[in-house]
Amino acid sequence: MSITYAPDYEEVIYNVIKTEKKVQKKSPRYKSNYALKVNFDTKDKKPFGIMGPPELELPDPSHYLKKNSRKSATKKPGETTGRQCLAREKRPPLPPVKEAKNKKEVKEKNFIRNNVINAKQKKPVTPEPKFVDTRTGTRQRVEKSGLEPHYVYSKKFGKPPNYLLRHVENKNRITQAIKDKKDINSLSKCHYITRQERQNLLNGLKLNWEEMQKEYQLLPIITDTIPKILRKTKLENDLKQLEKDIFIVFICCYLLFYCVKAANMAGSGWPRRNSQGNANYDQPQKFPPNQTMTINRIINLYPLTNYTFGTKEPLFEKDPSVPARFQRMRDEFERIGMRRSVEGVLLVHEHGLPHVLLLQLGTTFFKLPGGELMPGEDEVDGLKRLLTETLGRQDGVKQEWLIEDIIGNWWRPNFEPPQYPYIPPHITRPKEHKRLFLVQLQEKALFAVPKNYKLVAAPLFELYDNSQGYGPIISSLPQALCRFQFIYI
Repeated sequence: MSITYAPDYEEVIYNVIKTEKKVQKKSPRYKSNYALKVNFDTKDKKPFGIMGPPELELPDPSHYLKKNSRKSATKKPGETTGRQCLAREKRPPLPPVKEAKNKKEVKEKNFIRNNVINAKQKKPVTPEPKFVDTRTGTRQRVEKSGLEPHYVYSKKFGKPPNYLLRHVENKNRITQAIKDKKDINSLSKCHYITRQERQNLLNGLKLNWEEMQKEYQLLPIITDTIPKILRKTKLENDLKQLEKDIFIVFICCYLLFYCVKAANMAGSGWPRRNSQGNANYDQPQKFPPNQTMTINRIINLYPLTNYTFGTKEPLFEKDPSVPARFQRMRDEFERIGMRRSVEGVLLVHEHGLPHVLLLQLGTTFFKLPGGELMPGEDEVDGLKRLLTETLGRQDGVKQEWLIEDIIGNWWRPNFEPPQYPYIPPHITRPKEHKRLFLVQLQEKALFAVPKNYKLVAAPLFELYDNSQGYGPIISSLPQALCRFQFIYI
């Protein structure tokens, strides 16, 4: 069996059907629309026209170029260049330039005279300090030699850092607060009169008033001599003073007095003093440190016009925003525990109505003067320090603050804005405790208000039940102050 290979005998359908090959036509050649214009412009151009006219002969080296002997290659008058202007018509000439009106005359500057003046007024150049360290006369600069001290021009150079000063100040304040607290507990000058002693005092004042009233009634009707007039006037004044004392003892359920030895003088009050000036009633007991004597208290209010208000440098908050404030509170709570803060309630009167002094920031935010206490700081001392920082004078005069009584306690259960006048039962560790103190203002004073705050006087009727405008703490001040008796002076 034989196998033959015949490649020409293979039949394929593509070989049977013959198709004509399509010839792709090329796109026409690109021809620029500006070709005729370019040819027209370069038709009569001379080759190397910009290199100078080629017909000039080179000078002979033996004949060097002399002055005014070179041929000018500039255009002669009447001669035309190879370029032609495409514009058919001539353009109109440019308008003439108008001369500026009121043209200032430029004065010539005398440089010689100015140089002479500058040379006279110029300070002489100080020679650079140098020293000679060898016998051959080698000079060296004194600045970098170490022979003279090189000072550091800084305000803080040679001074202790601020954080150390604050640490020492806080430490001294805590030590002084502990010392004052021990002194107060050991020697208490303030004593409390019991109810029985108060009743005895009131009965004695009434008996004294009856005796003086009898003496006054026994006076002659006609007072024609000076001794009679003086005696009658004295008895009238003593009776008025006794009536005031009886009224004060009657309306005040609790009385406090300081243990000071009385002088040997005759008084109109009761009890009568003996020849040594000692009272007849028994020695009163000391006032308990944790017992508040604020029932039916009398507070003196002075008019708003008695006080002068100035300005001082702005006082900014420690935290730029509310979340930052609560974050700092969270960090301090982990380190030192609950935050303690105090605020003062300052009262004045205007148009026969009590007003509260508030600090206004912006248009809708009001707050009482005060702030945060330092760790271990006494509340009264801390409030005095904060009032001095906020409203204290800048002329060096020490401001005296009289802290009367506590009028409110507020607690913050969580790291959130709400505060309550009680501790909720499910809260074991409050995050902040805020105490409100009543501050008795002096008759006249000067307050320096920071520039970013406004000190406004808000009447109690506007604060009452207005928590939307002033917040829950400030709006509750009328209820907290209702137990005090105000005397408008």
